[in-house]
Amino acid sequence: MTSARSAIRPRLRRVSIPSLLTWLLLLATAGACLGCGDDASIKTEAIGWWQETGTDEAYTLHVVPTGSGCYEIEYARAFVVPFDAVRDGGKIIVHDMSQDMLTLTYDADSDRLRAVSPYFDPVVLKRIAAP
Repeated sequence: MTSARSAIRPRLRRVSIPSLLTWLLLLATAGACLGCGDDASIKTEAIGWWQETGTDEAYTLHVVPTGSGCYEIEYARAFVVPFDAVRDGGKIIVHDMSQDMLTLTYDADSDRLRAVSPYFDPVVLKRIAAP
């Protein structure tokens, strides 16, 4: 029985090292691809104070980073109290259990944010103060 075990162990070691290397390569590739769709500009450029353009109310929106890919959004048009949001690719999204409540996208050419929600018409906001 001892000789059978010793004959199996070297074979398992030979198989497991290449398998381990293959899995590490797959994980590294998958990790690199996850960042491919990430728009780095919204990560930093959306932070600050913004004001609606083209609306009678001209609500302000405040974006504050709270951690890696997380933000606090203060926007009276959409929420009575500040809400937590997460970065997802080139967007910052506030969502509840069933749907996205607010999606922010950043246009670097015009330095504008676009706010989209199922609760109001899309709104464009201009920067009024940097962080």
